[in-house]
Amino acid sequence: MYKLDGTDIKEAFEQWNTLLYKYAFVRVGNSEIAEDIIQDTFIRAWRHRDLFDEKKSSLKNWLFVIATNLIRDHLRKTRTLISPLDENINDATDIEKESSRKNLFDFVLIKIKKLLENEQELITLRYIQDLSLKETAKILNMNYSAAKVAVHRAMKKLRELCDNDSIQIETVNRSPVAKL
Repeated sequence: MYKLDGTDIKEAFEQWNTLLYKYAFVRVGNSEIAEDIIQDTFIRAWRHRDLFDEKKSSLKNWLFVIATNLIRDHLRKTRTLISPLDENINDATDIEKESSRKNLFDFVLIKIKKLLENEQELITLRYIQDLSLKETAKILNMNYSAAKVAVHRAMKKLRELCDNDSIQIETVNRSPVAKL
């Protein structure tokens, strides 16, 4: 069995810190909490590095599993409604366009938060983090077929929630896209 060392963890941090942070932020809706969760993810990875088995999972997936468990723990403890994301608008000429996109993204995030926790995880990993179905299944400890069906059902449920408010969601190029 391969043993992780400090260099492996440092390289993993440099490579996947941002991706893991985005995942945590979308799930918890607070940048400080997301940062704490990701910090704890790498601390746990270091403390339990002897449990990592490269034959069972990639390092990236193992880190996502740790982060997912920490997010679940946090959400169980707090049970708070997540506020919409704050997004920086950099280009003054595109404020109206960006504002519309942000409002739409916030709307979809609010609807995602109405889904069951496992449905939120599936949609966040698959579409917001743009992970493959295989990676999503491994992170959530599901077989590929079950994950495929669960993602399909979660997206169907999300579409229904959005349709109730006159927004249509369709999947284009693997990403949920809203249409007014």
